[in-house]
Amino acid sequence: MYRKGLTVGRIATLCNVVPQTVSRHIRVQRAQYPGMEVEHLAHRPAKGHRTIGRSWQPKIDALMAFWDGHQKYPTSRDPDPANRMLANWLSIRRRAARAGDLNEAERQLLAVLPGWEDSPRSRSDAERWNRRLEELRAFRASEGRWPQFRRPVPESERVLGVWLHAQRQTFGAGQLQTEALSQLDSTVPGWNAWRVKKLNDGSGDAAVMPVQQDAFVVGDPPTGTGPAASGPTAASRDRTTVAPARVPGQRRHPGR
Repeated sequence: MYRKGLTVGRIATLCNVVPQTVSRHIRVQRAQYPGMEVEHLAHRPAKGHRTIGRSWQPKIDALMAFWDGHQKYPTSRDPDPANRMLANWLSIRRRAARAGDLNEAERQLLAVLPGWEDSPRSRSDAERWNRRLEELRAFRASEGRWPQFRRPVPESERVLGVWLHAQRQTFGAGQLQTEALSQLDSTVPGWNAWRVKKLNDGSGDAAVMPVQQDAFVVGDPPTGTGPAASGPTAASRDRTTVAPARVPGQRRHPGR
C-alpha cells in the first residue's frame, strides 16, 4: 500500500493499527528495498489538491471555545458526547500530523489552537519529568548526595534514584534529548559527571564514553581519589585465574 502512494496515516486506518507500527514496518522495508520511497512519491497525490471539509471550521471554533473556558482540550472520557466527538476529531488530526499527512492549508487552520499537537499524555509526561527534576534538585541540596535505589531506602528516594538512573542510561545510549540534557546540567550540575570518562584521541578532542557500571549502587561515587580507592585495582579486575586442564585418567593429587 505504501508503494501505491498511501500515507502512513491512511494505511494505519485501513489496517486498524497505530501509525507507529506502520512506520516501523516501512523503515524495515526501506532498508531492504531502496527504490520503495521513489515508488511511493511517484504514486502519491499532491497534498495541496485535497480540499478541506466544511466541518473543519465549526470544530476548530468549538475546540477554541472549549480551550478558552478550560485551558485544555476535551478528552475521550468527557461525559458530554459532543466533547467526546471533538476529542476524537482532534486525535485524528494529531495522528495525521505525526504521519506527515496534513497539508499546509490544514495546518494553518489548526494553528489557531494553542498546543493542539500535544496530547494529554505527552503533557502529563513532561510535567512529571519536570517535577522529578525539581525533586532531585531539592534532594541533592538537602542530602548532599545522589538518591539511591538498590539499597533499602525510603520509597520517595527509591523513585528518584530509579528516575536518575534512567536519565543516565538514556544519556549513555545517546538518546537523551538536547533540551532535557540542558535542563539537567543547569539544574543539577554533576548529575552524570562520575558516570563518564573523557578519552583523548590524540587530536585534542575528548570523546565522552559510557563507563561500565561498577559494583557500588547508583548514588555517589566511591570516596577517595578514584576507583582504586575502594575495592580491587583495575589491573586485578582484568586478571582472570584459569585452572589447568585435567588430563583424563590423571589423579587429582599425584603425590598422595
